[in-house]
Amino acid sequence: MKPIPLFGNLTKAFIGLESQYEGFDRIYRQFPDEKICGFYQMKTPYLMIRDPELINAILIKDFAHFTDQGFYLDPSINLLSNGLFFTNGQR
Repeated sequence: MKPIPLFGNLTKAFIGLESQYEGFDRIYRQFPDEKICGFYQMKTPYLMIRDPELINAILIKDFAHFTDQGFYLDPSINLLSNGLFFTNGQR
């Protein structure tokens, strides 16, 4: 999708005309026959995976290859930081 400079593809959600969920749903429905599609949230590119088999492969078979999920939680403050979705690196 062609983004609006500085705002990306979720401009309506950014200014409050739709929820973020509605924005993702709009993007999802715009590409009914595609297995993957891309969009921008502000200036950051994101990949939306639509194919159930590909989602299964990524979340189950290839999960170990995605070690840094982009979340950091301090283990001394939050017990959830030791969970599988919040660990980073080799840990």
